[in-house]
Amino acid sequence: MDAERWTAVEALAWRLMALEGAERQRALDLARTTDSDLAAEADALLTEWSTDPDFMEAPIASVVDPEVRGAAPDAAERWIGPFRIVRPLGRGGMGQVYLAVEQAEGLRRHVALKVLRPDLEAPGLIERFHEERRLLARLDHPAIARLYQVGSTDEGRPYLVMEYVEGTAITEHAVAVGLDATARIRLFQKVCRAVQHAHHRLVVHRDLKPGNVLVTPEGEPKLLDFGIAGALEGETQGGAATPAYAAPEQLRGEATGILGDIYSLGVLLYELLTDQRPWPGDRANDAPAPVAPSHLVPGLPVDVDAIVRKAMDPDPDARYWTASLLSDDLDRALDGLTVRAREPTTGYVVSRFVARNRMAVSAAALVVVLVAGFTTITAVQSNRIKAEAARVTRERDEALAVRTFLLEAFGTTGPDVASDLVTSRELLDGRASRLDEEYGDDPALLAEMSGVLAEAYERLGLYADAEPLARRAVTLRTEAEGDPELPNALTTLGWIVHQAGRLDEAGALLNEAVATARRTFRDDHAATARALNDLGVNLEARGDYQAAEANYLESLAMRRRLAGDDAAVVGTTASNLSVVRYRLGDLDGAVEMAREAHETFVRTLGPDHQRAMIVENNLAAMQAAAGDRESARRTYRGILERRRRLLGDRHPNTAASMTALAILLPRGAGDAEAEALLREAVDIQVADLGPDHPEVALTRRHLAMVLQRKGRSTEAAELFEEALRIQRSIVGPDHPAVGETYALMGSSMASAGDLDEALDAYVEAVRIQKSALGGGHVVTSRTEVATAAVLIDLGRPVEARRHLVSGWVALSEQHDPAHLHVQEARIEFVRLHLLEGGVARADSVLGEVERFLTDDQRADRVGRMAIELREGLSDGR
Repeated sequence: MDAERWTAVEALAWRLMALEGAERQRALDLARTTDSDLAAEADALLTEWSTDPDFMEAPIASVVDPEVRGAAPDAAERWIGPFRIVRPLGRGGMGQVYLAVEQAEGLRRHVALKVLRPDLEAPGLIERFHEERRLLARLDHPAIARLYQVGSTDEGRPYLVMEYVEGTAITEHAVAVGLDATARIRLFQKVCRAVQHAHHRLVVHRDLKPGNVLVTPEGEPKLLDFGIAGALEGETQGGAATPAYAAPEQLRGEATGILGDIYSLGVLLYELLTDQRPWPGDRANDAPAPVAPSHLVPGLPVDVDAIVRKAMDPDPDARYWTASLLSDDLDRALDGLTVRAREPTTGYVVSRFVARNRMAVSAAALVVVLVAGFTTITAVQSNRIKAEAARVTRERDEALAVRTFLLEAFGTTGPDVASDLVTSRELLDGRASRLDEEYGDDPALLAEMSGVLAEAYERLGLYADAEPLARRAVTLRTEAEGDPELPNALTTLGWIVHQAGRLDEAGALLNEAVATARRTFRDDHAATARALNDLGVNLEARGDYQAAEANYLESLAMRRRLAGDDAAVVGTTASNLSVVRYRLGDLDGAVEMAREAHETFVRTLGPDHQRAMIVENNLAAMQAAAGDRESARRTYRGILERRRRLLGDRHPNTAASMTALAILLPRGAGDAEAEALLREAVDIQVADLGPDHPEVALTRRHLAMVLQRKGRSTEAAELFEEALRIQRSIVGPDHPAVGETYALMGSSMASAGDLDEALDAYVEAVRIQKSALGGGHVVTSRTEVATAAVLIDLGRPVEARRHLVSGWVALSEQHDPAHLHVQEARIEFVRLHLLEGGVARADSVLGEVERFLTDDQRADRVGRMAIELREGLSDGR
């Protein structure tokens, strides 16, 4: 028996094993009609398994033909980590899949182990394999085979450990069990729910077919093989799918997404209902229209024909927008209601109305014959029919407009994904302009649509467009007493106002959201956790770091209880907590939380998702704070390149990456690139956020520093003053952000030699930071060291010593001896001792600097100053 024949025999035997009694016999009889020898060999193998239960778990070398064994020598008698290989399950485009037994302490289970093929270990293909892992990690649904873990073999080949599904292809199951049309549709709807779950998490399957939808012995479907799946964040190219089930645009190699999966679902539904494909073999361009399913399946509602046609429409825009809408139309067809796949003509609506109200219409007809007053009855029926037609038309628009359309199908185009901003805005503007016309008579629906559109605008960074819609949603939900969606509506509005830069107003709204959520939901609730998290962001922006940390901690604990540790919302709050801990001077705690958040986002959303990149950006800032500026620069540059590719050049998040990179470029050599980046960032931010937004102030002050270094002091001073004006107007004169701007002014002026102006700026910075952060905070301490440096340059040692000692004590307590901030303070002690004439003490402290000098520091300012000071001491200067 050759390898191909053995695989077919074993595959049939495993399908039979998943069935019992009459169901197994029917499947075996069906197999005999196509290949009696194959059925007999599978039946014999099944008998052997049943008499020797350990047979199917024996190492592969002991159970397969020598010819077959040679076909997979890499699997023979192998263990991969804790996984004992049992047999091959199949070979896909990316790797070999084995049945394996996981044997670890307290755990023994069958798994599907997918190992990258050894001939595909090029970097690009390995990245595709890891992309499959990232996609699978997003999915958590009972009808989707789960990803358990990832690893690599001793030879370094990556593998995925997935749920092993014992089951039969959905079409074979329907035949073997003898499901009627209604039961087949109900089974198909479970598949739709699983596909919708994947789409909602920005994953398309791209190869939906019967072989990738198995039905377990319990009758539940399981989706398999996301091996060629694509993420909606980026462009998903066609190809790689099974041609008979692939959408026309996919076969042409064009980009595809949700609508490609809808087409495949349509083909699957046709085959599931009729036991045949729509066309013989792969569809040809000139193939005739398929036979209507109702002509092949007695008793099938004719509206199902229209549903299948709509799902399989060659024009992607004519298909269902989501799998949920497809499933909903099937419900309507089975219930005798009008379906969205058909135009709501009067004749069609009347026919459906009569079918559902046959007795009432018959009675009405009798009255028409016997009673002269038939006009009144006809008018009543006519009004009801018109109302039905209006409802059908309205429901179609609602289905395309409410959350499943905007936030599941369209709403993924925003800061979290690549998008055509102009097209997206045009679509939103069109929906917003028709709100009153379409939903004005239904306050609940109008509130829902207003809130959905507000969130969609916010995702695109269009806060001015989002705010009035969010306010309308709050007003409508407040008027509807006891509306459980009011807390979320308040949070959405508060967040939009926060993003617009009106922090105090946002804080009041978010406090109201938290209070409303606590009143509405006594126990843990997602709305409460969300409001607490967003209030924490607002408190942090207003400088109340301790209160922000308390909100994050409560939100994080609640989100973990509600969603578990591996949820994106948990990553969001963990990321926010890391930032506030950094601001509180707890660098180790900040890094720990940031890494946890980043790992969560990578697992659940993928590395190119904006949330993952934001945390990666924060980790880079922490790298820079720890002195590893070169690594931070590489990270920032990589994030900027990805954001340009994913979001475009004009997105606010792209501008934020420009600013982050510019800050860390080497002084002098990097000034030209830094100026170009910062000017581009300011231009984007002013256009998107307005000239008085806090982000604009931050970017302007960094541009001012670059210009100061380049000798353009007047222009730099104007930018610093403008940044301070914006910050004072938003957060007040004593906010930490204002103190940071004064500190940057001092650094910039000191570098330009304007020492008196620099000292004034530093003194004001220290005053604000001590008031807002405390004297022992790492930020305050660094500013005190910088103030001491200017005082040393001005020849004022007494004042310099006071600031330097204060800063040194706090920094040495919080950092190890080799930390950059500690080394900077030591350098200033060397200079102070020399100013005071203490050469021996200067020499001793400089020796400490040299002893702890790292490679990175040797190439930076600390290293250069150490060399200059050592040369000066050697020359007796």
